[in-house]
Amino acid sequence: MKVAVTDQQDQKKRLEFEIPQDVILKELDKVYRQFNSTAKIKGFRPGKVPKAILKRFYWTQIESEVIQSLMPTYYREAIIESALEPIGEPQFDELLVEEGKPLAVGVTLDVKPFIEPGDYANIEVKWRRPQATDADVEDMLAKLRENNAQIDVVEDRPVEKGDIVFFSYSGTVAGMPPDKKKKGDGEIEIDGKGDFTKALIGVKKGDTKRIEMTLPGNFPNAALQGKEAILDVTVKEIKEKHLPDLDDEFARDLGEYDDLESLKREIREQIQTSFDRQAENAARGELTDVLLERNPFEPPESMVETRLDEMIAHIEDQLRMGGGAAGDWDRAKVREELRPKAKRDVRLSLVQEGIARKAGLNVPEGEIERQIEILSLQAKQDFESLKNRAKTNGTWDRIRAGLLREKAMDVVVQSAVRIEIPERSDENNK
Repeated sequence: MKVAVTDQQDQKKRLEFEIPQDVILKELDKVYRQFNSTAKIKGFRPGKVPKAILKRFYWTQIESEVIQSLMPTYYREAIIESALEPIGEPQFDELLVEEGKPLAVGVTLDVKPFIEPGDYANIEVKWRRPQATDADVEDMLAKLRENNAQIDVVEDRPVEKGDIVFFSYSGTVAGMPPDKKKKGDGEIEIDGKGDFTKALIGVKKGDTKRIEMTLPGNFPNAALQGKEAILDVTVKEIKEKHLPDLDDEFARDLGEYDDLESLKREIREQIQTSFDRQAENAARGELTDVLLERNPFEPPESMVETRLDEMIAHIEDQLRMGGGAAGDWDRAKVREELRPKAKRDVRLSLVQEGIARKAGLNVPEGEIERQIEILSLQAKQDFESLKNRAKTNGTWDRIRAGLLREKAMDVVVQSAVRIEIPERSDENNK
């Protein structure tokens, strides 16, 4: 296919190509037959209308059908052949189909800019790497004991610290009419720290106790939290927790551990791996800031708008998944609030793509297929069907671009000069 590209102002390109004459004639013949079978023209039976008559009555629709049928395929081929990456909506010249002639297509489009990245190697970065401590391991063991505690109903004693209490309540709350009592049920672990749990210590099942207090922040009715109240609280059920002993048998019950020491080693390794991941993510954030400082430019507005569309769509998906109403929020306001983040995202992606080109990076098809396989498992869809759709709906290209950007950041991270700063884990956001 004959394709010509000329530069215009800013990031615009002029793309010209032709759809061959024989292709136009073949498509015209097909569309004529379709119209002939359904055309209702006085004096002619369906299927017997001469082509000249069809052209006189339906030429505008016939021309439109031919263009809509052929244009997507040939436009995509022209884009691939010219190695352009269009952004935004292309602006086509007026298209005129003429029998016996190729269809000349002219289109003006914005293209993704190629950024020549500034120096991205040997960037100094502070590598704050906390070390897992014995206290971290003990905290995790305590959580494991809590998660594996045995819960038993208590019948023969009053509430004690550490119990789980199920209760009902009724009473008055400051600022509300005294004749309108608040009622409800709740469950709470008696830690003995707040007025409410302290007051319940010593109360037996079935007994009621009047409590004057400021309702705690974890009170079951969120609307009443922090308010002064006089409550009549009835203990409906008491349960006590029995924590397992911290011994070799406990370790073996949790999995393939020979003894408690092997469990502790595994926990320490997992905590350290988590800390290392946090350290790398923090370092990547610092490196990202440096890359953006070294590559100041204004991103194309069409790319920013596309990114904003994606961000708004993501918010709507999250609202739907959470059971919220997707229509009950100001999209225009949120869109403007997100604009700085969208511009930053676009700038970073262009810098990363520039690094990928300069470093000669590529993404093998197998890596893209692995990502689609993960998606197919998550969505419980057939892998081959999903892969075929991905190649036509843009998903394949988006996955490839995302993996390429990750590889570019890997290059930056691997070449960075790490200034390691050891920290205790309690100094980090553990």
